[in-house]
Amino acid sequence: MAKIKPEVKKLNIITIIGNVCLLIFKLAIGLITNSIAVISDAINSAIDCVTSIIIYICMKVSAKHPDECHPFGHHRAEPLAAMVIAVLITIIGIEIIHKSFSRLFDSTAIYISTYLAAIYLIVILVKGFLFIYTKQILKKTKSEALKAIIVDHRNDMLVSGLVIISFFIAMAGYPKIDPILGILLGLYIIWSGVDIGLKNIKYLMGASPSPELLATIQKTALDIDGVIGVHDVNAHYVGVMLNVELHIEVNHKISLRKAHDIGKKVQKSIEDIDEIERTFVHIDPL
Repeated sequence: MAKIKPEVKKLNIITIIGNVCLLIFKLAIGLITNSIAVISDAINSAIDCVTSIIIYICMKVSAKHPDECHPFGHHRAEPLAAMVIAVLITIIGIEIIHKSFSRLFDSTAIYISTYLAAIYLIVILVKGFLFIYTKQILKKTKSEALKAIIVDHRNDMLVSGLVIISFFIAMAGYPKIDPILGILLGLYIIWSGVDIGLKNIKYLMGASPSPELLATIQKTALDIDGVIGVHDVNAHYVGVMLNVELHIEVNHKISLRKAHDIGKKVQKSIEDIDEIERTFVHIDPL
C-alpha cells in the first residue's frame, strides 16, 4: 500500500487545484475576449495540470513498499517524474526562443491590453504562492520531483513577469528589447530543464554517491564496537535511495552469533543515514 507523506499529498492536491484554476480562468477570459494569446497560454496551464497529476501518481508509486516484482522498491518513479518535467521545461524554453526570434524580424506592434497584464499578474501571485509553499515542504523531504516542480513554478513566474515588463517596454517605444529578453529567458529555461535532467539521470542509471558520503559510510561502520576494518565499500542509487554493500573485518575468534550481531549493528547504523535504504554487510574473519 502506497504511503505518501500527508504534507506532500496536500501539496500535490493544492498544486493540481491551483493549475486547474489558472486553466479555467485563462480559458474563460480567452473565450470571452476572443484572445488567441490567452487561449494559447491556457495550453501551458493544461500542460501544468497534466504534469501535476503525473507527479502525484509517480510520488505515490515511489512510496510503495518493495514487492515481488520490485524487490528493491519503486524509488525510480520519482526521478522519472522529474525527467518528464525536465523535458517539458526544455520544450517550453525552445518555444519561447522560437517565438522571440521570429518577433525580432516582425514589424507588427506589440499590444498587451490591461486585462492581459492583469492575468499574468494573477499567474505570478498563484505560482509565487505555490513556489514558496513547495520550498517549505521540500525542507522536510529530499524529493527530486518537488525540486523539479519548484523550477517549473519559478519559470512560470519569470515568463509571466517578462510579459508584463514587455508591456511597459513597448509603451516606452522599445519593442525590440522584448524579443531579446525572450531569447535570454528561453536560454535560461532550457538550461534549467537540462540541469534537472542531468541531476536525475544518476538516479535512473544507478550512479554512485559522492566520495564524502562513501567516507561517511565507512566511518559509521568503523565506529561500531567489534569492527576491526572496512573495505570494498560500494553504493548505488535505486531511484532516489541508496543501496550499500561493504565488507567488515572482525576477530576470527569470536562466535558466529557475535559476528552476526556486529553485522546487524553496522547495517542499522548505516541505514539510519539519510538517502540510504538498504545495506548488505559481508563479514570477513581477520
